[in-house]
Amino acid sequence: MRNDIKARRRGAAAAALLALAVLAPALGGCALLGPSYRPEPAALSLAQELESAGRFVGGRGYYGVLPPPEAAVSADGMREAIIFYPGGKVEPLAYLALWELVSRSGYAVYVPSMPLDLAVFKAGAAAALRKGLPAYDAWHIAGHSLGGAMAAEHIKKGDRDYRSLILLGSYPADKTDLSALPIAVLSIREEFGLPGGTEKALALRANLPPDHVFRMLEGGNHAQFGRYGAQEGDGSATIGPEEQAATAAAWIVEFLGGL
Repeated sequence: MRNDIKARRRGAAAAALLALAVLAPALGGCALLGPSYRPEPAALSLAQELESAGRFVGGRGYYGVLPPPEAAVSADGMREAIIFYPGGKVEPLAYLALWELVSRSGYAVYVPSMPLDLAVFKAGAAAALRKGLPAYDAWHIAGHSLGGAMAAEHIKKGDRDYRSLILLGSYPADKTDLSALPIAVLSIREEFGLPGGTEKALALRANLPPDHVFRMLEGGNHAQFGRYGAQEGDGSATIGPEEQAATAAAWIVEFLGGL
């Protein structure tokens, strides 16, 4: 039995390393063994404000941002939640500003922590997280960069209980084919991102359902989907992070409201 467990662990580790090699471009130039990108101080201040208002929750290995009381349900009268996978080597709190904007329209958002801040080591985090969360009428899954690729992989491997998948500066892996699955997909691409990222995302649109929604965020770059400063290899944005977050949030709310 002990040997079987060791063998499974070695197999899981090997699979994760292989996935890292395949998805290296989605890591956005991050150093796998280096420090993670940390949230800007404004994110910490926002967390404190939301906690005082009863809208910031945390548990072992995750945080959540809740909608304000007046928007406790989404536009269609349902209680809906989004689980979001952070980008590679980005600390989860860096995305709080974006998801707080989305939460104002009635969506709760939960962001799990990942081992070494790499979702490739815990692609099934959403399934484990949901077991300890309140019941919702509908679930959505989202991710930035490597986190989006792993969210897509999570769906491919059988967890289909999501109304939609939202990709921010991300795309599914070459062998992650979701094209035949009955799931709505929103893919938001930044204009000035990592080298080759847009070309790869366009080529892999074939892996998404034919009716997926693709939006190009003009003036944006890769890092400004979060608030963690400049990212190695990233392009120079011609809009500010507030505008990029506001545009992305508006598109996400519009997409979810149309399902």
